[in-house]
Amino acid sequence: MYLHLNSLTIFIFCKYYFYYFSTWSFFGLALQGDFEKGFKLIISSIPHSSFEIFVYCLLAAVLFELNQVVRVKIRNKFKKDKEGNSLIKKFLKTIIAYVVFVLPIIIAAAFLDTYIADIILCLFQ
Repeated sequence: MYLHLNSLTIFIFCKYYFYYFSTWSFFGLALQGDFEKGFKLIISSIPHSSFEIFVYCLLAAVLFELNQVVRVKIRNKFKKDKEGNSLIKKFLKTIIAYVVFVLPIIIAAAFLDTYIADIILCLFQ
């Protein structure tokens, strides 16, 4: 079970690394097609990308702490001396951290992607 939960964490990380790898591959193709337009596209997407990378790192940190509690609970099933961590309390703390920290930054990143990226791109025109 320990391997399974760590595999899930690795899958989540790989999913986002693939997303950024494909994004930067697209930027490389844009630079090859037309260097000036590709450079403008990259510069206009930097605010969104930096916010999104930060928020996914924050989400991974919060989920890692929840993963630790789940692993302790599973380990306690097979041990005689049990540790006392509440899964429900940690799950509620994770939900609160998601709603208070992660979700507003995701909304800000969406706003940056929708409006600010276009404004920055128009400044180069």
